[in-house]
Amino acid sequence: MAGFARASVKGRLFMLFKIRDKRHERAIEVGVGGRLQNVVVDNEQTSKLLIDKNTFGFTTFIPNEKVVSKPIAREIRE
Repeated sequence: MAGFARASVKGRLFMLFKIRDKRHERAIEVGVGGRLQNVVVDNEQTSKLLIDKNTFGFTTFIPNEKVVSKPIAREIRE
């Protein structure tokens, strides 16, 4: 696509994090479910462009600018 920056697409959700302890892998898969296949992009404009061009077929886009996070307690992280 002309004028499109490939770096705007961050990747599928499952590719963007690493599970440190494999014992938790199944729980994460069950909790997150099919959303692991969602595509993370930099912003809503990129989402709209990709939807208009039907680049990924039927998928859900997650604009990174819309993600709200909360700090994870230290005892959970470690």
